[in-house]
Amino acid sequence: MEHLPWVSKPYQPVEVPYLGGEWDNGDFEGFPTRQGIPFQSLRPDQFQAWLFFGLIQGVLQTQVYSQDFCRQTEDGRLLITTSKLREYLNRWKIEHEKAKTNSDRLNERRTQSIHCLRHSYEVRYELGGLASIVGDQIDLSIQLLALALQHAVTSVPQGPRKSKFKRWIDNTDVPWTIAARNTFLESKMIADGWCPVTIESTIRTGNLSFLCYLSLYEPSKMRDHRKAGCKASDKSCRLLNIQSFDYRTLHVGHCQCQFLMPNMAEICSIIKDGGIPILYLESTGKHAELKVVRYQRGKEYTAISHVWADGLGNRQSNSLPQCQIEKMITHISRLPYTPTPKKESVQYDDQAWMLSKPTPESHYLSSDFKCMPKYFWIDTICVPLKPEDIKQAAIINMQNVYKSANRVLVLDADLLRAQISASNPDSHVAIREDVSALITVSTWSKRFWTLQEGVLPKRLWFQFANDAYEKRYLSKCTDENVSEFFYDSEVGAACDETDYHWRQGFPTRSKVSQVSTVWSALKNRAASNENDIPICVAILLDMDVQKIVEAPNRVKTLWEMYKVIPAGLFCFPAPKLLEKHLRWALKHLEMCGGTPSPRLQPAYITSQGVSITLHGLTFHISPEHQPQSLIPVFFNGQTYFIRQNLMNENEPWTSPIPDLSIDFSCTTHLGVILGQDLDDNLGSRPPLVAALGALVAIVKSEEETLVVTYLRAVSIVAKGSTFDTHPRIEWTEIEQEEKKGVALEAEAKGTDQRWLIVPTL
Repeated sequence: MEHLPWVSKPYQPVEVPYLGGEWDNGDFEGFPTRQGIPFQSLRPDQFQAWLFFGLIQGVLQTQVYSQDFCRQTEDGRLLITTSKLREYLNRWKIEHEKAKTNSDRLNERRTQSIHCLRHSYEVRYELGGLASIVGDQIDLSIQLLALALQHAVTSVPQGPRKSKFKRWIDNTDVPWTIAARNTFLESKMIADGWCPVTIESTIRTGNLSFLCYLSLYEPSKMRDHRKAGCKASDKSCRLLNIQSFDYRTLHVGHCQCQFLMPNMAEICSIIKDGGIPILYLESTGKHAELKVVRYQRGKEYTAISHVWADGLGNRQSNSLPQCQIEKMITHISRLPYTPTPKKESVQYDDQAWMLSKPTPESHYLSSDFKCMPKYFWIDTICVPLKPEDIKQAAIINMQNVYKSANRVLVLDADLLRAQISASNPDSHVAIREDVSALITVSTWSKRFWTLQEGVLPKRLWFQFANDAYEKRYLSKCTDENVSEFFYDSEVGAACDETDYHWRQGFPTRSKVSQVSTVWSALKNRAASNENDIPICVAILLDMDVQKIVEAPNRVKTLWEMYKVIPAGLFCFPAPKLLEKHLRWALKHLEMCGGTPSPRLQPAYITSQGVSITLHGLTFHISPEHQPQSLIPVFFNGQTYFIRQNLMNENEPWTSPIPDLSIDFSCTTHLGVILGQDLDDNLGSRPPLVAALGALVAIVKSEEETLVVTYLRAVSIVAKGSTFDTHPRIEWTEIEQEEKKGVALEAEAKGTDQRWLIVPTL
């Protein structure tokens, strides 16, 4: 699918056959009628003509020429190509801008685009997918096309670009990102050698297009995921869960050189005094020695960031093979050291990216720079294994290590083996896309400790086989009103998640914005030791790291240290802590990255409880009524289902452990805090179709505040909506039965409703 960003050396790309079906340029929905048969009886070539060519015309409302989307191979086969889809999208955007002067025409275009996307989605899923009819490749091509079209129509603003951004079509109006999976693509990638955990984490973002884009890269040769036994349900790749007893420090290639260890007494002394020990290699002939000095302002050093699973760690001693140290210094020597280094750069969309090249001696600050030591810091050596108090002091001071470093150099085994070539005419674009995508799926980007190492330094470099790339020249910061990253591709958003510059201006943001930003960065990361995660979070939020390090229960202590958190957390289905004052707090901190809206609405943690201002509803339930999984309620002229949400191993309403079950006979006055942004009621859409929420028991009402205890994260769904009737949404037999019950009268609470969550009784 050539509309995806260009890949220099695609690995076994999927070829989509063209079956020869002709699109008749009529209206989209009426195609089966014009063929004189129900859509279930269409031939494969007719399905392709309808759901591929017809969908383009229906959504973009432009005439489609089949020859624009077909190509012939050297052996005479006809294949589908989407290389010209970008041209069609650009023309559609021009027409869209023109239509803004005519509101009736604009609404007509909006209605038609939504209808075509919805109808095509419903056809595919009513048939249980199209693979059995048209083949796996064509089914995948239809999915990717629909996602590209949906991304295009949901990325343009409703009003003028300078006004507050509001989407012309909201993501909730069109369905193709719902459960966007393709078993054929996933199976192919696993067979090719991709880790199922990487595939699953990408799928969870709803970005099937990015997954297809990743499939164009050859999987890691260093890590054979086919032998690791990884499962999609694993938190992280099993190859990365290193154990002390079997860890092995690696040499370069087959080298068996000596291990170098500096004077650890000097390192401990520097750390004890609150300083930063930095290293340099002193080599005379065959003799090499690792030296230690104390960092002083103005002394440049490079902090090395790596993944221990790649073999640059050491569980036995604070030492590394000489060959590894020499290789590090070679990489460091190729990085610019001056405050204004000479750049080899290219310009694209007002963005330049720098490629590191061996810098001529004349470009350095000193003519003898070549002979100056290359100072560096690496945790394997500079964080002593013992004594424990010095080790903890070194960990607590790691924030200063990365902030003080002149640069951080990332050494990831997969990236170090990746050759970046740009034979595309738009070579600078190809480089940015290649590099950004490989960084996004690298092992380094999936670990917790590397997060702080990426966001805290002044400059961040990634070493590849043939060059190094500075991250800030690979990221493109775009205004929300514009969607031009990676040629309007939905792949761009996934790559942009690896932006490590969000700490810029961090102190000026609100506290809830700071927490929300850090939590977002936790998504899809893992640690070999979950007890390390609170330390990483505390470092990023400038909290008291020492208090976390010394705490017997670090997760509990971290939650108790928060003063404000995003209100959406209370609506997030996930395993919770059992402490009565923290029944709403997530047990696994890495899951905070999935916190839903509202992410910027603050929840204030006080000595009295947690104070939230959000809209919601309240209702009474009979003491005799003991719902197992669902409660029907009626408010604002609509019936809704409050449903237990079992996603992410969220707790059910009933449990084998009596204290964990909800006893509705004792909690007859209930409420739901709705997890919606406060402006979700605006616009032409219904005020509530589906949302996450927090089910609470109302203890009492004090003036304008409802004092409540937290029960569960739940879902609330409007009866008859897509989220109720869609064939992909399953309802258990118990839920089906409870849906038939009499809906309880509920009272809607406005956006100014204050809730005070107090400890569970």
